[in-house]
Amino acid sequence: MKKLLFILSFLAGITQVYCHTSNDGFQYNGVWNETYNHIVIEGDSAANTYIIYMADTIKRKDFRGWSCAGDLRILINSDSCSAQFISTGAGKGRIYYYYDDNPSDSCKCGIKSVSLDVYKHFNPSAPAYDMEISGPSCILEGDTVVYSIKPILTKHLNAGIGVDQYYWNVADTTSQNKPSFVDKLIYNAGDGSSVTFVVGEVTGNEEVSVQVGRANVDNILVKSLGKAAPKPSITPVCVPYGTNKVQVSVEEPIDGVIYSWSCDNDLWGFNPMQGSTTTLTVDGNGAPTITVTASYMGEEACNSSKASLKVVRSWSAGATLEPDSNYLYEYGVKYKFRMEDGVTGGGVGWNTPRGWTVTNNSGSELEMRPDSNGVLNIVDSLHAYALNSCAGENIDSRTIPIYMKPATVTNISNTTCLTAGSHTFTITGWGNGPHAQQYIWYLNGDSLGIYGETYTTTISAEHTSVSVKPRITKNDGSFGYGEPSSFGLTFSPIRPDTIISVHCLTAGISDTVTLKLTGITPNQDYQWIFPTGIDSVSSDEHNTVCLVRTNGVPGIYYVSVFGKGSTECGNTDTIIVPFNITAPQFSIQTEVIRNQRNFYIDPWDLEDISSYEWHLNGNYYTNHSELSISKDVSSAFVEVWVTFTNGCIEYAQYTFNSSRMDNNMQQRKANHSNPDMAIAPHIEDVTISPNPAQDQLRIILPNNDEDVLIRIIDLNGRVVCRRKFDKEEIIINTAKFTDGVYTIYISSSDETITKQLIIKH
Repeated sequence: MKKLLFILSFLAGITQVYCHTSNDGFQYNGVWNETYNHIVIEGDSAANTYIIYMADTIKRKDFRGWSCAGDLRILINSDSCSAQFISTGAGKGRIYYYYDDNPSDSCKCGIKSVSLDVYKHFNPSAPAYDMEISGPSCILEGDTVVYSIKPILTKHLNAGIGVDQYYWNVADTTSQNKPSFVDKLIYNAGDGSSVTFVVGEVTGNEEVSVQVGRANVDNILVKSLGKAAPKPSITPVCVPYGTNKVQVSVEEPIDGVIYSWSCDNDLWGFNPMQGSTTTLTVDGNGAPTITVTASYMGEEACNSSKASLKVVRSWSAGATLEPDSNYLYEYGVKYKFRMEDGVTGGGVGWNTPRGWTVTNNSGSELEMRPDSNGVLNIVDSLHAYALNSCAGENIDSRTIPIYMKPATVTNISNTTCLTAGSHTFTITGWGNGPHAQQYIWYLNGDSLGIYGETYTTTISAEHTSVSVKPRITKNDGSFGYGEPSSFGLTFSPIRPDTIISVHCLTAGISDTVTLKLTGITPNQDYQWIFPTGIDSVSSDEHNTVCLVRTNGVPGIYYVSVFGKGSTECGNTDTIIVPFNITAPQFSIQTEVIRNQRNFYIDPWDLEDISSYEWHLNGNYYTNHSELSISKDVSSAFVEVWVTFTNGCIEYAQYTFNSSRMDNNMQQRKANHSNPDMAIAPHIEDVTISPNPAQDQLRIILPNNDEDVLIRIIDLNGRVVCRRKFDKEEIIINTAKFTDGVYTIYISSSDETITKQLIIKH
């Protein structure tokens, strides 16, 4: 084999090495291994190791280039004879030399290559690599342990150069030299970076080692192992409330093992600190964790065999569970509950009722919100208990009742299209919260008793509402209530019986009449249909009473009325009532009898007479059924009002003066049940103020020189004021009048004026 000394003195940091020539034409530095056809390079630091290769046995004209793979990089590629490479890591590498064995081939199909594997010889524990074995330092028979090393060797399977690996002394369990402390190999990583095995017999002088890469046979990593002390077991510790010292022991202590005690609460202490039995001094109300560490004498590195136990405490008999409030709890609102007075030990556990969400739990204080409407109970309970207790159930747990506010009723069935009689009402809608145990039912605000979610009763059309109020019974017998709900009742209107009014209306002049329905459904609306010649002036709230005006044209007029229902209920049948407009059939006649003037009805045999009312010169004269009156007068203004049994009121007037011709006229009185509701032609020279009026009304009658009758009538036909005046200015006190619309009738000897008046205080 040809030897060549090649020195590179012009590159800083390059180590001078000897170069050798292999059978494939390479010159290289390092140690040649003819068996495996590879070289091993030296150097503690792979980052500053240079490799120089020369190819002098291959024709230069055939040269195509150099390349490398793995943990190598080309540093200098000067020519076909030599190249320089740098090692970039501790893993495996490969060098390629490309040449053409048929240079005349224009397609370059004859390019071939030769290669050389490169392995690294280095100290894995050197600072440049900082490799070490991780895993337990103390082992015990039967333990399953894992040891690993940082996998820094680069994998280059895709480059076709394979991978350098780690070789553990405990991995080959088939070898006769298998370590005695390895009982069973469970796992060996593909690159050898970790192994897992079950520990066998341990003497205390074991070690685990690993060879890093195949070039480091004489330089491996070693980890010394020690025999761990058996894991101790501690007798459970119970500290009753009020106790300040308690004895702690290791169960079945082992000779030769040292037991050391510690606690995660610095205020708690042990005396002595070492030994299989010690006295624990209690400070405060906490429940810390105590730890005992077992180790062999003098083997401080192997003291990881430990056992921990949380101290068990109890509560005092005076511990109480207090709610944030004693009111009914409402859906969606947060509430707090607290354990107080003598609560000690490792915290408080809570059993919360279904449907409640815990929003904060600090141990002795709990915050909850009821927000699951479907599962909330009207009466429930909250339970608090000691998380680790050595006392009985009666001491270390507390329970309080929870009373939810019942859900507000949002709907009740069978409240529309009602008729008088027996009806059943059923709750069909609820708001947030659970259903109540019972409900108090009301009709028109009057309590009817306590029932369930369904109630049956007899109702009439006067009932306007049905109400319910949820009620719960608490554990102590007291009651809690939810919000009351009220629902309006709607009746299907019934057909009216008839229309009440005076059936004879004034002929020849405009007249008004109040029409009133009978046999109606209270609080239901009605619709009037008037023919031509009768018009509505005003009506009450539900159209059951209506003031109308006629045109005075004689004839028969038909007024129709029906009850207005709704889309669900429908309207009632219509009633049709005829009204007659006719002239009076009597007059006032006069004669002298025994020096007195006698006034009488002509004809005197009127049928269906109920009563007479005579007025002489504006003064009321009689109110009994007399056909005539007698009076010694030289002049008089006489009126007679005749009431018929059908309600019709007619009147006649007669003016007598001995010095001039008598005047006799008759006409029909306005068709109201009260004769003061006469209507006469409207004139413009009368003023009324203020209008609307409050406490006083002022009426101006220009050039008035006779008695004038003032009548004020409300919409129901009632006379609220009737007085005579002979002044131009009239003041009337209206302080006691109720707010509303009125009609003023001002009657003189030959005419009547009407005005509309509004009273508003």
